[in-house]
Amino acid sequence: MNLRLSVRKRDAAIVVHVGGDIDITSIFDLYDFLLLMVEGRSRLRVNLADVDFMDSTGIFGLMRARATVRDRGHDLVFEKPSERVAHVLDVIGLSLDAV
Repeated sequence: MNLRLSVRKRDAAIVVHVGGDIDITSIFDLYDFLLLMVEGRSRLRVNLADVDFMDSTGIFGLMRARATVRDRGHDLVFEKPSERVAHVLDVIGLSLDAV
């Protein structure tokens, strides 16, 4: 598994910086981590600038995390996708807002 995570606070939000690969070997850990980070906070931002690779499992996992967080009354925003991630999303017809 090649997944790197770091956390910092920006204004009222927690920002999770994700690096490496988001795929079947890492998405479950990332999903659990995002749900843990949003507890007790209203907004979570996920910076995807350093993501090297993301497969369909990763895309589905991020969509699921966002839906779960929103169902719990919080907000999860994805920002700054790497060029590779932006390309994958473009190829399948998803914008970052749709993820």
